[in-house]
Amino acid sequence: MNKLASIALLIGLSACSTLESTLDSATSIFDDEPEVQEVAADTTEILFGSSSSKIDYDLANTQNVIPSIENNNAWQAHNINRYYSNLRVNNVTELSESEHFSHDLTITPLVIGGYFYSLDSELNLAKYSKADLDEPIWEQLLIEDNPDGLKPTGLAFANNHVYISFDSGDIYAIDAELGNTTWQKNIGSPVVLPVIASNDKLYIQTIDNQLYAVEPTNGEIAWRHFATLENTSLSLVPAPLIMERLIIAQYSTGEIYGLNLINGKEKWLEQIDKTGKVPDLNALSKFMLTDGVRIFANSNNGKLYGLDADSGNILWQESITLASKPWLAGDYIYLIDNSQNLVAINIAGGIKYITKLPQPLAEDDEQISWDKPLMANGDIITLSKEGYLAVLDAQTGQVKSLQEAESGEYSDYLIVDGNLYTVSNGDLIKLQAEE
Repeated sequence: MNKLASIALLIGLSACSTLESTLDSATSIFDDEPEVQEVAADTTEILFGSSSSKIDYDLANTQNVIPSIENNNAWQAHNINRYYSNLRVNNVTELSESEHFSHDLTITPLVIGGYFYSLDSELNLAKYSKADLDEPIWEQLLIEDNPDGLKPTGLAFANNHVYISFDSGDIYAIDAELGNTTWQKNIGSPVVLPVIASNDKLYIQTIDNQLYAVEPTNGEIAWRHFATLENTSLSLVPAPLIMERLIIAQYSTGEIYGLNLINGKEKWLEQIDKTGKVPDLNALSKFMLTDGVRIFANSNNGKLYGLDADSGNILWQESITLASKPWLAGDYIYLIDNSQNLVAINIAGGIKYITKLPQPLAEDDEQISWDKPLMANGDIITLSKEGYLAVLDAQTGQVKSLQEAESGEYSDYLIVDGNLYTVSNGDLIKLQAEE
């Protein structure tokens, strides 16, 4: 009998509620709990079909393309939407210990050239050696007392400078060697997305549907693109994508533009989840990714789209609601849906598998909230705020191991030199094997 035919069809998954939590102490929170055993692969439930998502059985019998393992030695958070990598993580099935660095972080640090650059809640920018994350090499207070309550939106690195964007529209350029301010300018409109450094320019998208290309040496505007100014208070759009010749930006109207990277001229305009309305809230995306040929964007209406990057034409769509940011590696997008399933979607369209993620606390009637899948060592790993780390087979979605890890509401993660770091409750946390 065909193995697939023997797997029961599971339906009626309920959407998980958003869970709020703060980071627990660095000491183990599982002292009084039984040890979690490795979960055998054949205990994983594979869901072939649901009320909104359906398996492509031709894909289910094919092998995923797994990229070669890369040793990543730098990290810029905004560039994660361009990652289609298989990163090396040391001892990924043994990360039961954690080391905390209390940096009082407000946003994800940069890691460039062996150094961490972090910004704390008092708006002190600091540079640390990877070898010593406790004592900064230099520290600079950007705004004393912060009387206007400005909030940073992102960090970027280029031209041996760290660039910081604020919600006020202020942009700071800080010399990475000395920590001195080289220039500071206001772009003229509020900013909610991170500044992006690429192709010898800084790219800044404002809340009033304008996209600026700025010279990193002096802050002068190289070009500006703007769209309809309707519904400008809406800010839930993803950061722009940088491609070889294009920059892809979505505005609060729901429209996605493909712009010439050099001069900002429009090459194409598309709107996903079309209703004929502008602005269209259903068409807004939380995430956009690219493999260099296609663009992948979700909609508020529970769909994931594949678009041709050169023309903007919609190539395919799948009905699926994302719970967190997906990961792109090889020929598949790996994501967690709002029913806590791991889903593998081919970049040309089609779902290979929908795997129910483990719920070790099910006997307590508590749903574990898994977040932000990534590919490491050829497998998919994901963390939960309840303090578990799961390693899953990228080919099948089956669980290879389940272990206790640091608990807490993760806002982001970093992978540098084989080390997995998380950002939670202001701390930078290094997950590591027990000594």
